[in-house]
Amino acid sequence: MSSLERLAQILEAELTGDAMVEVTRDAHSASCCASGDLFVAIKGFKADGNDYVQEAIRNGAVAVVSENPRPEGCEVAWLRVADARSALAIAAAEVYGHPSRNLSLVGVTGTNGKTTTVYLLDSIFRMVYGRSAMLTTICNRVGEEVVEAERTTPEAHNIQQLLRRAVDSGCAAPAMEVSSHAIDLHRADALEFSGVVFTNLTQDHLDYHKTMEAYYNVKRRLFDGTLRAERAAINIDCPYGARLVKEAACPVLTYGLKAGEVRALRYDLSINGLSIDATASGKSFRLKSRMVGRPHVYNIMAAVASSLSLGIEIEQIVAGVEALDCVPGRFDRVPFDGDFAVVVDYAHTDDALKNVLQTAREVA
Repeated sequence: MSSLERLAQILEAELTGDAMVEVTRDAHSASCCASGDLFVAIKGFKADGNDYVQEAIRNGAVAVVSENPRPEGCEVAWLRVADARSALAIAAAEVYGHPSRNLSLVGVTGTNGKTTTVYLLDSIFRMVYGRSAMLTTICNRVGEEVVEAERTTPEAHNIQQLLRRAVDSGCAAPAMEVSSHAIDLHRADALEFSGVVFTNLTQDHLDYHKTMEAYYNVKRRLFDGTLRAERAAINIDCPYGARLVKEAACPVLTYGLKAGEVRALRYDLSINGLSIDATASGKSFRLKSRMVGRPHVYNIMAAVASSLSLGIEIEQIVAGVEALDCVPGRFDRVPFDGDFAVVVDYAHTDDALKNVLQTAREVA
């Protein structure tokens, strides 16, 4: 059985044309196709990938995945599928050898706190493993190589490509943001998560999801067995998190400030950072952070809970948290010698803006 025939079998696709061609990569942008590529024609919100099949073939694509039947005169192999977006995720995982199976991949979802939690996890993983990788709104990084981020969660084939580079470069535990759009558009379908994190759910993206219930139901797929996750860390203080704990299909470690198995008992905050006394399943510990504000206490507890669930020792977790100076654009202090402070924050939801203003009030 050729690799293309195997892929057709996995995708439950109707295969026509030359089934013996070798596919070396996959792509969903015709302009990015090169010799040996599998082109996945996606019907997007503004454009239809099927309109660019000939361009993809001219650029070197040797096979096409599409929801449409093979057009007359098409000279390359054609795999007709029921859902091209889902097929892209599965095909990408196959082409790149399912790299998430060789990694302790952690996915973080929620309205606010995703980026900071990923940065914290990345700092912990660097402390433990020496090398790390992360996929965030700010940038994608594998080891020391930084790739510009076009969106919160990359397209499925870009995720698989980055994770393959992580495996090949010796990174053991990448962390990534998993947006609701990414879940709903099947970008995370073929990933196997060692851990997943739920930070919170507040009003956002209702232009896409329409209702908070629909928004929650999409996030829930990362925890309820729809997608593959071995364990979860969930913010029990958030009403949606408390609900999610009951609906999760994997073991859960809860965290919070008011309750949780991992909990901040008390914290002191100033413009210079945080000091936190916390407990994890009955064991007390203390840590300091140069990050500013109460929301970061939640982000730190999220990273602590997720790391503990992966079997990392609390001493290594504390060292990793304390090694992180700041996260760009997250109450990010600007060096200044005057008698007032200057900070930059990316707050883009009503809840995030409220948190920024509350933090500014508390440290002023």
